[in-house]
Amino acid sequence: MSEQKIEEGWGAPACSRKWHYFRADGMSLCRKIGFYMGPREQGKDDHPDNCAACKKILASLRASAPLRETRGKEDVHRRDMEATEKKDHAKAQRREGGTAA
Repeated sequence: MSEQKIEEGWGAPACSRKWHYFRADGMSLCRKIGFYMGPREQGKDDHPDNCAACKKILASLRASAPLRETRGKEDVHRRDMEATEKKDHAKAQRREGGTAA
């Protein structure tokens, strides 16, 4: 039995009313859905049923695509994760009334 490679694309998990854009690792770009390995579709990026946060992040990623292709995929993924963690930390600090570093 051959192993099927799961690509990036739009998927519709049963627990969500919206379609989310998933990376190959199963994480949605907006991080609202943590693990999805179902079928995914390419295209239809402006469909009204798509998650607005995923659309915005995907547009940003595609705008910087020429720059991203010069680095390895693992390096890009790690940097994306670090940037998201910094943003989440800053939001938490603002909610608590402190200042973000």
